[in-house]
Amino acid sequence: MTGTGKSIKLECSECGNGFTRNMSEYNNYNKNGEYVFCSRKCQDKNLDYILRGESHYWYIDGKSKNNRGKGWKRVRKAVRKRDKHTCQKCGITEETLGKKLDVHHITPYREFDDSGEANKSDNLISYCPSCHHKEENLIFKRKDE
Repeated sequence: MTGTGKSIKLECSECGNGFTRNMSEYNNYNKNGEYVFCSRKCQDKNLDYILRGESHYWYIDGKSKNNRGKGWKRVRKAVRKRDKHTCQKCGITEETLGKKLDVHHITPYREFDDSGEANKSDNLISYCPSCHHKEENLIFKRKDE
C-alpha cells in the first residue's frame, strides 16, 4: 500500500486487483487496515472472515456474546418460516441464496436482560447475510455516535 497526496493505491484483499481510493474514504472505511476491497461484490464475499475476533460487533474482552438463549434455534426457524424464507430487505430467497437466511434482532440482543424478551418474534426479522451486515453496521455506527 503506497500513498501519494490525497489518494492511496491499494490491492483488493479478495481478487488482488489494484485500485485507488481517496485517503479520507480509506481511513473512514478501514481503520485497522487489514482488509480492503475494490468493489462491494468483493467485500460481500468476505463478510464471514472479516467479522471475527476484535473486528466483530460483539467482541468484548476476548469473548463473543453470541449465545442467544434457550429456544433460539426454534425461534429463528419460526421467523424464517413467517418471513417465507425471504430477505425482508432485498427480497432474495433462501433457495436463490443457497443457504439459510440470518435472523436479525431489530432491537439489539445486547440491550435486553432477558433472552426471552429479546427473542420475541416481533423483534426478529429475516435478512440475507449482506443485508444483515449492512443493518448491523448501521446499528454499530449509531452506538458510537
